[in-house]
Amino acid sequence: MVESDNEKAIGTYIWVPKKWTVKMPESTVSNERDLLTLIDLALLTKDEQWFMELSSNLVSTKNNPEVNTKKSEFLMSQNRIRNSEAKR
Repeated sequence: MVESDNEKAIGTYIWVPKKWTVKMPESTVSNERDLLTLIDLALLTKDEQWFMELSSNLVSTKNNPEVNTKKSEFLMSQNRIRNSEAKR
């Protein structure tokens, strides 16, 4: 379902031909900053299963000192993507 600032597009579905899509290689994300970004994306897309998986990965990353984690430059109590949209 489309979310847009175009009133006519809100609530509609779009179809994308399979030949226009490209499967991305699977990758593992082990740093906190990237996991937080993906969690924001899961929230925006309302993908509960992916959110739970990413949250679990974040907890295990924080609990495992052997994993190379990068701290985010800043941590905010709100969704970083939503906040960046508000600044436009």
